[in-house]
Amino acid sequence: MTVKGTFHLTIASDHVEIGVNGSMNLDPIGSLTVSGAASVGANGFVASLTATLDASFGAKVGLKFTASVSVQINTSSNTQPLAIDKTTTINVPAGFRVHIQGSVTFQITVDNKTVDLASATGMVDVAIQDRSFTLQFDVTIHLAGLLDIKAKGGAGVYADANPGIALLLDVSVDANIL
Repeated sequence: MTVKGTFHLTIASDHVEIGVNGSMNLDPIGSLTVSGAASVGANGFVASLTATLDASFGAKVGLKFTASVSVQINTSSNTQPLAIDKTTTINVPAGFRVHIQGSVTFQITVDNKTVDLASATGMVDVAIQDRSFTLQFDVTIHLAGLLDIKAKGGAGVYADANPGIALLLDVSVDANIL
């Protein structure tokens, strides 16, 4: 295992900050990359963290897998700036958000040729921000080059100046049998 990266910790009279930017090579499993920061002060707790996994552990049995997850949380009532490192500052909206994106592929070998048997890619995003709850997704499943199933949509529950519920679902099936 190889670990590389930077870490910083600031303790001041009015706040505490922590930041990380690093990677781990987890031979033979794959690699993990993490970056993010957190701050606690008079405005509450603000954090943003992203982790990406590139897992090659299943390559010998025909499995490829990648995924990333981003989490943001801000307990104050306003968008807060957050320094990720000395050169990068992001604005974190009040509330909570999780974004997951990834792909997985199952492969078989026939006559020394690798063929994708099935794969899936997509993302899911869940947020509680600005007096609303939202869920969004966009996923695609591919089966042996013969069938693609796609689902895209979302839901929102709003308690702001324009309260209500919104729903969207788009599903498609594409069959290639010839």
